[in-house]
Amino acid sequence: MVKKVVIIVLLVQLGIMFAWSTLLYNRFALTWDFSQYQQGIWEIHHGYWNPPDTSLRGGLWGNSGQIIFWLLAIVTWFTPQGILLLYLQDIFVVATEAVVILWAYEIITDKLDKKSMWKPGLVALCAFILVANPWNYWTISWDIHSEPFCTIFCVLAARALYYNRWKSLAGWSLLTITGGMVECEYILALGILALTLGKKTRRPGLYLMIGGLFWFGMLDFVLHAATSIPPPDQVYGYLTNAPYNGQGLTLQQIVLKVAEHPGRVFVQLWIERSNVFAVLSAGGLIGIFNRWGFFLPIATILTNTLSRAFAITAFQNFPAFAFLTIGTIMILVSMLNKRRKVSRFVPLISAIIAINCLLWSIIWIAPVKDQWLRTSNSAATILTQALHEIPSGDEVVASQGVAGRFSKRVNVFIPLVGDWNVPLYGKTVWWILTSQQGIELASPALTNGVLGTLANNMHAQLMLHGGNIWVFKLERQPSQTMFTTGLTNEVIPGWTVPGPAGYSVVTGPPSTWHAQSTGKSGYAVAYAYWQEDPGRYQISLTLKLGGNANIEVWNSTANNLIARRVLPGNGKLETLTYNFDIAYEIPRAAYSGWGPFQILPNEPTQQNEFEIRIWTAGHVSVSVYQLSFAPITPNGSS
Repeated sequence: MVKKVVIIVLLVQLGIMFAWSTLLYNRFALTWDFSQYQQGIWEIHHGYWNPPDTSLRGGLWGNSGQIIFWLLAIVTWFTPQGILLLYLQDIFVVATEAVVILWAYEIITDKLDKKSMWKPGLVALCAFILVANPWNYWTISWDIHSEPFCTIFCVLAARALYYNRWKSLAGWSLLTITGGMVECEYILALGILALTLGKKTRRPGLYLMIGGLFWFGMLDFVLHAATSIPPPDQVYGYLTNAPYNGQGLTLQQIVLKVAEHPGRVFVQLWIERSNVFAVLSAGGLIGIFNRWGFFLPIATILTNTLSRAFAITAFQNFPAFAFLTIGTIMILVSMLNKRRKVSRFVPLISAIIAINCLLWSIIWIAPVKDQWLRTSNSAATILTQALHEIPSGDEVVASQGVAGRFSKRVNVFIPLVGDWNVPLYGKTVWWILTSQQGIELASPALTNGVLGTLANNMHAQLMLHGGNIWVFKLERQPSQTMFTTGLTNEVIPGWTVPGPAGYSVVTGPPSTWHAQSTGKSGYAVAYAYWQEDPGRYQISLTLKLGGNANIEVWNSTANNLIARRVLPGNGKLETLTYNFDIAYEIPRAAYSGWGPFQILPNEPTQQNEFEIRIWTAGHVSVSVYQLSFAPITPNGSS
């Protein structure tokens, strides 16, 4: 009976994951990570066996040596649809859970008495821990990555080690390291585990350690020599006491210096303690106290937490959950086999584990939508039109929050943060930009400024717009080989930031484009964001007012109104200038859960995000052509 229930639960979970992946795909909520892998697989399908990945500004091989995506390219050869990659990831996640449950069932059946009433209960608990774990759903929401695909191989390798099946161990280990450098640490952790199990497993453990370290070293040497991945000093150099945060140190030097002065390691772990606990607790709470649930979770938690960039509870720690669950079941089975004084606590501990997992699920599955689905239906409609209209041979430059599905081409570029040095290769270059949709890294002001440059300076043709999606088509001149802009952009066109009571007028010459009020009460202009430090700023507005309106300056990060002033209207096109003093304010706290079920969200930027809004009481014509937000220097100039 329990077997049937578990199978049904896993199939229902898989169906839910398929539905969620379909929604993310249809809403274009796929970012840079999905883009790089889909582009690489698409290029393999089209004969590029060493595909140049323009999303990475390098090659697919250069992303940690992830051979697994060549294997996925073969699997998807006859059905090269992007959504299949998401479905495959869902399948691998649920299949990993199924293998863990099978292994747990074998342990329970083997270690407990045949008449034990605890067999179905422990199997059900194992399944519940895995299915209720919210971080598994966060894993499938964040594009695609190697960890969800390779974890099942690692679990199968560990199961082979448990049963002393050496050939299976070797085969599954080789499949595990097809994930690249990250997965090498899994094999290294398995090797250390094997050393602790007894004489019979010490030699295989040594082989695993040597193999994992050798392949990691080979990839590290080859990829760093080709400057394909960040050098280790950029990731872990801060942990040393060396000058300049360890810049220029090799990985071996960093390890030695950290061993000499481990204090910063403990400081970083203490800072991220809530995230570490979130991984351990959602994975079964007590599994870390069993060696099968200790070595690999500790390896993944340490490397991810200490890197800072991946000190979050998502796909990076997915392998930990499988082993923590197995460790939890092994501890409970061991307790049941002990004397009555110990075994009588199993019901209580099991209940605590189940309630703990249930609370993690209730608190953290619901926020998945707000965290990962940040594109509107109207934006998806425009993006779908663009996807159908853009030929696969044309170059695409896209904002990272919506770029994923546009990567089935040789040339796709995704500007990140301030990196707007975009090479122009194709005769026709399409630009798909947004400052408000998806998970964006580039500042809104910079993106909106680039839109103005495309329209006014480069004479690109606006093809589609709506839902804050702007699609431009540039017929490139031979002299145009690179698009470059500065790291900041103080001036933005008004037509890029219409508010709820406004709309974009984008007919006629681009110099006449503007945001226009609808005649209703509300904000004719909004979402005009700048990320700036505290200081004194000058705001300039080029606009035409048919009556009085209000300009409001908001600290959107803290949701506070900084200033409001009346704009006198005279029906003439004019430029108005105002000075404001802006102080740093404590940002609104991001959702972090409650009680012991909290995580440490990504820290907000030290710069606050400031917004200009223009409000009208209605029945007043407001036309806004340009806005600027510039710091005032000590001598008074802006």
